[in-house]
Amino acid sequence: MCLIVDANCFSHVFNRNDERHQRFMPVFNWLFNGHGGGLIFGGDKYRREINLRSSKYRPLIAELEKKGRLFEVCAKCVNEIAAELKIMVPNPDFDDEHIVALVIVSRCRIVCTEEVRAIPFFKRTDLYPDGSAPPLIYRDKRNARVVRNAANIAGVCREKSNMCRRTHEA
Repeated sequence: MCLIVDANCFSHVFNRNDERHQRFMPVFNWLFNGHGGGLIFGGDKYRREINLRSSKYRPLIAELEKKGRLFEVCAKCVNEIAAELKIMVPNPDFDDEHIVALVIVSRCRIVCTEEVRAIPFFKRTDLYPDGSAPPLIYRDKRNARVVRNAANIAGVCREKSNMCRRTHEA
C-alpha cells in the first residue's frame, strides 16, 4: 500500500506516545513491516506542513528511506496542479488542495487524514483527471483492510520514479 499521511495525522501515525497512535497502528506497521508500498510526499505546501528533514520524526523517515519506502513525487507538478485546483474550487474550506494534487500526480489510492472538512473535497470525482478514482480515506483501525490490500500500491511506488504525468520531469 502507498499512502499520503496528511499533516493532521503525522503524529498519530509516527509518534508511539500519541493518544491516537493505536488507531493508526495498522498504517505504522504496514509502512515499516508490510510488503511493498510506502509513504508518498511532495510539493512545497506539504513539505512545509510536514517538515520531513528537520522534524522529530526524522529518524523514522530516515528508516523508511533506507528501506526504500519513501517516495517523493515531482514538486513542480504537485505545486502546479494544486494552484489549478485552488482556482477550480474557490471554497475557503478547501485548503488541502496539495493533498488532492499529490493523489493526482502519484495516483495514490489512500489518504490518511482526520480532516473531516476535507474529505468531501477528496471524494469529488470531478477533481481527478483521466477517470482516476478518488482515494480511500484511512481514519482509524476500521479502515485497516485498505492498508493490507496490495492493489493499493501506486505505480509511483512500484516504479520508484518521481516522474510527473505532465510535460516535465522531477
